[in-house]
Formats: sequence, C-alpha cells, structure tokens
Amino acid sequence: MLKHDGSFTTESSDHQKVDIVPEALENHSLYKVKLKNLRDDRNLADYSHDAVASDLILGIDEAEALVGSLFRDVKIFMMAHGIEL
Repeated sequence: MLKHDGSFTTESSDHQKVDIVPEALENHSLYKVKLKNLRDDRNLADYSHDAVASDLILGIDEAEALVGSLFRDVKIFMMAHGIEL
C-alpha cells in the first residue's frame, strides 16, 4: 500500500485489513476473499492448541498455489507502476 497510495501504519489491527487489495491488481476479487481465509487459517494455527490441518479453510496445496499466484501478480502490478524489482 505504501507504493500504491502512500499509506502505511504500524498498528497490529492492520491484520484485519489484509483484504484491502488494489482493484487494478490481476485477480483482485480472488485475493480479497482468499487473503482473509489465509489470515483466519494463520490465527487458527497460532492460537488453537488442538487445531489440525483438516481444520484449515484452505488446504496446504491451495494456500501455496495462491501465494505463488499472488507474488506473480504483485510483481507484474508493481513493474507496471514503475517499481523495479
């Protein structure tokens, strides 16, 4: 968000804003939903002592594929906006 519109914060509540994704980003709608799922899965993994992999919203393979896709789309988005990587 810093490079996109100049905004940033250091508040821990930012985790609740994980679904704020620039609309110009390829697959914006998918990431808006799935990033919240990843956050919920992370919270489950971090704070539930009896959680197991089958409790996760996204399977491990789906989560890995999603993150790989997000990295590719963000790289393309940033390069298109003049940010060299």
